[in-house]
Amino acid sequence: ANDLKQEPELVTKKVDLVPLSDIKDEFFLAITHDIKSPLTSIICLSSLLKEQKLGKLNPRQYRYVELIHNSGRKIMTLVNELVDLNRLENGELAISLESMQTHAICQQIYTDIQEKLTDSQLEFSLEIKTKIKTIKADELRLRQMLSHLLDNAIQFTPPGGKISLTINLWQNWLTFTLLDTGTGISEELQKLIVQKYYPSNQTGIKGLGLILTQRLAQIHGGDISFLSEEDKGSSFTILIPHQEDLTTTNSLVLIIEIIPNYIQQLTELFKNHNYQAIIARSGTEAMEKARHFQPDLICLNPSVSFLSHWDVLTLLKSDNLTKNIPVFLTIQPSEKVENIAKQADAILTLPIAKEKLAASLGKINQKRSLTILYLYPDSALAQISDTQLEWLLHTHASGLIKRILEADSLEQGELLARFWELDAIVLNGTLLTNRETELESLSKIEVLAKLPLITLDNETTTIANQIPGLQVFPCLIAAKKENLDYLLQVIEIAVGMK
Repeated sequence: ANDLKQEPELVTKKVDLVPLSDIKDEFFLAITHDIKSPLTSIICLSSLLKEQKLGKLNPRQYRYVELIHNSGRKIMTLVNELVDLNRLENGELAISLESMQTHAICQQIYTDIQEKLTDSQLEFSLEIKTKIKTIKADELRLRQMLSHLLDNAIQFTPPGGKISLTINLWQNWLTFTLLDTGTGISEELQKLIVQKYYPSNQTGIKGLGLILTQRLAQIHGGDISFLSEEDKGSSFTILIPHQEDLTTTNSLVLIIEIIPNYIQQLTELFKNHNYQAIIARSGTEAMEKARHFQPDLICLNPSVSFLSHWDVLTLLKSDNLTKNIPVFLTIQPSEKVENIAKQADAILTLPIAKEKLAASLGKINQKRSLTILYLYPDSALAQISDTQLEWLLHTHASGLIKRILEADSLEQGELLARFWELDAIVLNGTLLTNRETELESLSKIEVLAKLPLITLDNETTTIANQIPGLQVFPCLIAAKKENLDYLLQVIEIAVGMK
């Protein structure tokens, strides 16, 4: 009876939160509008004075007017960034992807900052290390992201310093790396700078612009990563997915570490083995980036903990999206990790010997090969115990499977197929509400139809064999771990390894 009485009260309180959220948004919009109206007048009038269209100014008056004008523009930029950030967090800011010429967008970015570079007496260089001729992104937002990073680099690099922009391809991720020889970021503040609130005046970087840059990268399907050393400079990288089917020798390693010296050392060591590093400095960030980027390898300092002191390795190995990624632990000579060592693929003692790292990489590189798409379109997967998926995930232990990507719709499967070089599709037909309709739709999606289709039940196999264009390879045995070898044989046959 008490529960029945309390339930309406809880529902009422929950409903009350909706108008409160709306009121907050309306208040925010009203405040920003009230700020922008007089600010626009200040900028316009100071611009007229600065251009001396209302009369000639003496040198002191000109400096004062220029200061007013520049300060007004900075405040307007800040207000616009707050508006964009609010829209991003409310899911109201959409992006429009379009193809752009790589050289053209770089030239435009250079034109945007040329005056600032000249005024600051800084040297700028551009290097495009990939053969990609076109970039697919939201041009306005891409320029906005790069402008934020360039502004930070210019502001915190002393005269005579250097700034460079490098465009490259890491697997299926297009990267924009801004390197500067500026003041850098102190060790204790590095793990704070991508949080929403932090003392930006102490970090040598403007916080709101960086937060906005990260959110804009994330709605492109990417993220940012950075390296920094106090008094020596910083390197910020924007990663966004790239759909063009190009091969690359660069692999991705996620380095989970909080000590800058170790981050630098590990980054250089892995770079010598054609690994590009993405950095995470907290357990939460590590889990987000591991799930999102699906790196080839994770290098983990086990002292980096998750919320409530959960160890990150246990979480990585218990999550279906990350459990198959090899993990190297990096420990101090006196550190003991017996309790979690069994879950790791290798244990490296700091400082890491080159020979030890090479040997550990050699062992995992021998195992990694295929990328499989596990497809269950138009299904209620969350309500069904999917033994086939659990069975397939076991295949990583055999060394045949490099990566398993899951898709709960054909649209999502098509998107993944354009971002990743898939070798085959495993289709769980038992979860389909209408096998014939879904298979017909799959056959019309060229990027999916050209892949070998491994089916796991009789009915799906029968229907798939009747649809022209599909390459069907049935694996019609019970979904049990002891039948793993048979599944591996079917996969090998489907991809032409046997």
